[in-house]
Amino acid sequence: MNIDQIKKRATYYKIELYSQVRNEQREDKEYIDDIFKVPEVHKPHKAVRHGFGRRMIDAPAEQIITANPQVFVEITKGSQSAESKISKLFNDWVGILRRQNPNPFKEFVKNQLAEGEAFIRLGHEESWVTGDMKQIGLPVWFSVPDSMVVYASPSEDENGIPKEVFVCYERQPWDVLVDWPKWTNPKQVGIGSNEKKKAEWTEYWSSDSRYFAADGESLLSKGIQANPYNFSPFIRKYSGYGKRSPSGELADLIVSDIKFARGLLYDECVTASDISSSLHLFSHKPVLITAPGKINKKALREEFVLGAYRLVVLDGLPADTKIDIGVTITPSPELLNHYGQILGQIHERCPFLLAGFPMGSSGTQERMTGSESMRRYLTIIENTETAWATAFEKAWEIIKAIPKLRPKGIEQSDLDCEIKCTVRLRAPDPAEENRLSTMGSRLIQNKEIDPITNLTEFKGYTKERAEEVLIDTIAYDVILNDPEIRRLIGMRVAEKSGMLEELTKIRATSKEIEPKAMGQLPSTTRQRIQGEAVTEQGMEAAPEELRELRAPPVPYTRGGGV
Repeated sequence: MNIDQIKKRATYYKIELYSQVRNEQREDKEYIDDIFKVPEVHKPHKAVRHGFGRRMIDAPAEQIITANPQVFVEITKGSQSAESKISKLFNDWVGILRRQNPNPFKEFVKNQLAEGEAFIRLGHEESWVTGDMKQIGLPVWFSVPDSMVVYASPSEDENGIPKEVFVCYERQPWDVLVDWPKWTNPKQVGIGSNEKKKAEWTEYWSSDSRYFAADGESLLSKGIQANPYNFSPFIRKYSGYGKRSPSGELADLIVSDIKFARGLLYDECVTASDISSSLHLFSHKPVLITAPGKINKKALREEFVLGAYRLVVLDGLPADTKIDIGVTITPSPELLNHYGQILGQIHERCPFLLAGFPMGSSGTQERMTGSESMRRYLTIIENTETAWATAFEKAWEIIKAIPKLRPKGIEQSDLDCEIKCTVRLRAPDPAEENRLSTMGSRLIQNKEIDPITNLTEFKGYTKERAEEVLIDTIAYDVILNDPEIRRLIGMRVAEKSGMLEELTKIRATSKEIEPKAMGQLPSTTRQRIQGEAVTEQGMEAAPEELRELRAPPVPYTRGGGV
């Protein structure tokens, strides 16, 4: 594919393929930003906006993503010894990603909810392989771009990676120059009369090629380069609220959580505005002044000002002037009930809006309500976990594809391994965790699973942490149950505290006194202290067989009868 063909396909994606999708997303964004038009509210009244659209996107992301994401690695081909090293590497990356601002895990969820699709973009860090090759940061960076600037092919591979991707948006000229110092800025954007204009950025990726341009100027040598990754570095997941249509219309597949809540948000804004306007008019009643002659309106407006603790004196008015305070009504109970029903429907659609408020009369009911609220977003959670698992697998492929990108702790032989990742992002559910923990304990007690499986699948540990816990558990078991080790530890403690000499004397004295004291006791008492007497005959005799149960006694009947 040449440059002209890439430009034509980029135009096709923007103007035709994604046209309806972008229209829907822009309308959704108006409801999320709470700037949609409300023609029912006229001046001087103003629309009352509570920001429910934004909270419907932010609240689920805050609640369903855990503060401790975990990556589990399985070696599908290669040395199994590399599994722990790769798993540790990825979980260290997760710790770094969590500190990024904004949090990429939560941004991915927000994009699914707000725009109907979300992307994870991958790329290798140039500083690792060029110049001084300083290994600072991650060898592979992860970013979550705005879905509205990414135009991806509907065709995907088995991992949800589009076959080709276009990234088109307006970019600050100085931002382009930082990354591409040789860019000539052909349209002189950001300079002089074009100071407020931006550069048109175009980016193209496929499995075998890539192309970057700013204002039509190619930035890569030879214009089009081979893709060093051998795959398009974008992982896409849909929200799951749409459905693929036979016509291929992407707007039916890319559906946000806001699309079918627009009516609720609109009705809430109109009703809240009506209630607020009614209360405002009731609090600030209109004033009607009628006079037979002329009135100096300007002077009257300056003098006749209503307010708390104000003394208004009106003089110079014509005789028979009347001042009447208008009559207004308060919002009706039906209007207030209707608004309450609207809020109830909004909270039913997004139960996490009530975060921080009690949702039950007991702790058990609270946990059950939280668990049921989480079920509404199971598809979002599953898609997010699958996308990040795929991202880590593809990041491993990038490390293998780019020379000198191998991080510390990974041997050259480890790069021959093929891996499969699983990512857990769901926030902890106390009731579910307690159920799994109890089940794991019962299964391991019945010897149906091994300790590592119990700790990883039922207790939520990573494999590396599970191995550490298992080793520590065995060590503590030996320390607590082995009398020799306990005695040795006691001696070390006594030695460090300076009591070893006194302790030795006490033990020696006890050994001398105990035999003498036992000798002075009767034989029966000594036997009770020492336990059952063991004789040579008892040691040689075989154990007796179990006797038959004794027959129950005959029932007693008064008079001797049976």
